[in-house]
Amino acid sequence: MTSRYPEMSVDTAMITRNAEKVVGLCSGKGISVWGVTKGLSAHPAVASAMLDGGCVGLADSRVDNIRKLRLFGFRRPMMLLRIPMPGEMTNVAENVDCCLVSMPASVLMLDQACDEAGSEVGIIVMVDLGDLREGIWPDGVEEMADALLQSRRTRCLGVGSNLGCLSGVLPSVTNLSLLVRIGGELSNLLGHPLEAVSYTHLRAHETPEHLVCRLLLEKKKKPYYISYADFYLSTNSNYITSHTQLHSQHDHTTIDATA
Repeated sequence: MTSRYPEMSVDTAMITRNAEKVVGLCSGKGISVWGVTKGLSAHPAVASAMLDGGCVGLADSRVDNIRKLRLFGFRRPMMLLRIPMPGEMTNVAENVDCCLVSMPASVLMLDQACDEAGSEVGIIVMVDLGDLREGIWPDGVEEMADALLQSRRTRCLGVGSNLGCLSGVLPSVTNLSLLVRIGGELSNLLGHPLEAVSYTHLRAHETPEHLVCRLLLEKKKKPYYISYADFYLSTNSNYITSHTQLHSQHDHTTIDATA
């Protein structure tokens, strides 16, 4: 067979072993691991390798990628790792189990789409902690809670935030503690506990260990989700190295980079 270049050869067995390692580290601490497929256009073989390694679900930043996985027969939970556009609400309602939301109006639009599709979608409410990328302001919790309480087919799973992105605001004890407090306030207004308190740091390997530990301690004895990519980048370089050295000679999947 004639190869087309450029192409990338991926050792799916190595990805499964890496996922098993991360899942094993997290399982004793009440952390559920999701496999992030956005860096590989949701290639089914790699997505399967992540699930085989114990990931509870798959996450992607593109609705079309999630829809593709559904068409390939994937029935595990799917998370949209960004806020959906108004024109995507129907596809989100039909294919996604959890997504990010940063406006009360989006909650109501998604709830209507879910009602039409006969589905339910979990929501992670994004909070802007100063990076100015997305999310409600810390004083907008009550308005968001009102929208969530009006919704019949959406449920708030937790709160999240982006750091180290648009404006370069880095995680600190102060802003992560604020995120936890906002999660507690939203939980009280909704009348049920939240499962997730999470943040994404685009330079996560630079996050000091004591800040990661601080977030874990704030959420002690409460389960929450953490993405596969976020976790291994937040630990140490050994996991990054083992994840990227895909040189074994068996169980490879070749992805055509020109496709």
